[in-house]
Amino acid sequence: MDESTLRGGGDVKGPRGRRPRGQGGIERRKSDGACRGLFRDARGELVRMPWCVSRRDAEEQLQAALEEMQDAQGLPTGRLTLRTWGKDFLDRRELSGGRNVASERLLWKKHIDAAHFADEPVEAITTKDVRSWMARMNAKKTNGRGTSKHADRKRLRFLSWQTKTHALNLLRCALSVAIEEEVVDEGFGNPCVGLRFKRPPRTEKPINFLVRTEIEKVQQVAPQGVLSLIEFAIATALRQGEMRALRDADVHLDAQGPYVTVRYGKPPEKPTKSGLPRDVPLLPMAVRALRDWYAFRASWCKQNPEGLTFPAERGGYRSAGKFLGRDHHVQWRALLRAAGVSRHIVWHDLRHTGATALLGGFFGRKWSLEEIQQFLGHADVKTTQLYSHALQETLNDAARATTGDIRSALPEGATVLAAPPRPGADFDPEFDPAGIDGIAQVVEMFGRATGDSNARPTAPEAVALSS
Repeated sequence: MDESTLRGGGDVKGPRGRRPRGQGGIERRKSDGACRGLFRDARGELVRMPWCVSRRDAEEQLQAALEEMQDAQGLPTGRLTLRTWGKDFLDRRELSGGRNVASERLLWKKHIDAAHFADEPVEAITTKDVRSWMARMNAKKTNGRGTSKHADRKRLRFLSWQTKTHALNLLRCALSVAIEEEVVDEGFGNPCVGLRFKRPPRTEKPINFLVRTEIEKVQQVAPQGVLSLIEFAIATALRQGEMRALRDADVHLDAQGPYVTVRYGKPPEKPTKSGLPRDVPLLPMAVRALRDWYAFRASWCKQNPEGLTFPAERGGYRSAGKFLGRDHHVQWRALLRAAGVSRHIVWHDLRHTGATALLGGFFGRKWSLEEIQQFLGHADVKTTQLYSHALQETLNDAARATTGDIRSALPEGATVLAAPPRPGADFDPEFDPAGIDGIAQVVEMFGRATGDSNARPTAPEAVALSS
């Protein structure tokens, strides 16, 4: 608005003389002093009223338009709808540097804007409404990403638990911000608090990382260049966005302890997920992979104006989700197929692979959860603890290495003697260990000993020991 200014006005005014949110505003033209009303309709589109000679006429015209629109929707005057607030909420997140706002906009449009209460005032949304929406989400089906909406209905599948949870969290966050910003009436409670989608039971344990044998097979079949990227991603556990934004100036190969400084989370200069840069030490596998990559890059990428460590072939940033190029998914699936990996593994799972390898000691030394937390850049160790359940291979290695048997460890001709009774236990010293009664007595004592988690003696036992 080059030749006009937007000022508050109207019969009902909020702080600093401005109209409450959702009641529009008055625009004044500097050249002749004419005024007109501005407001957003139910779809969030900006509506400009005709110019009026006086400000009073513009306010009356605006108030009449608002009442007409809200009467058609059955809403009280000046009440903010969820659809309108959602657009404002997402705009604020984008301006404040929020991550993945584009994905959040798509999620809001597909699932929250489609809710039956999207055009209702925010204050009118109740917990019952949210529960009803959650029930519809549980019954909702999708074609999946990248498929046509006219696809065969037999291929439709229910929304994943993760998608439904993301949508509920986004709605909860939007309502919390509305309360904090005081765009709703006082006393309004967030109806999403305490609600969550039930995680469906699983019959198979998900393995979203490569085990040691699979890593070795991938190393055998991966082509030059791609192998260096994969090995570096595993040995450093960097996120894809962090690798895309990594610069040569932050790589310190010649230091006494080689390391890289993860300064950006996404290109070009988006902050990391934690909001702080971190130094990641380079393991021998990462150093070797990086040197191999530099040798490959010298002939593969002729120009690199940004000084990127992993530039695209033409010297720019690699695309999000297509780290290996335009045919990333084709290359990646062919590589996994050649390595004999049939389950669903994505590039981000290389980060999980690196964390699991450190926890399991695949590089030679087992790291603690606290060390891995610092290595991955997790703010909370509880996030790192999610990797501890993934060490089935380490458990299998321990079982294969345990080959002894209690009976095989006894000298030839020796027999197993009965254990002496516990003080204070009801035990007959003249029983026959080989007899039925003796065996039953030993089994009973063993069951009592193992069933009692309290190792302290009982009161009669304490008396017997003190005498």
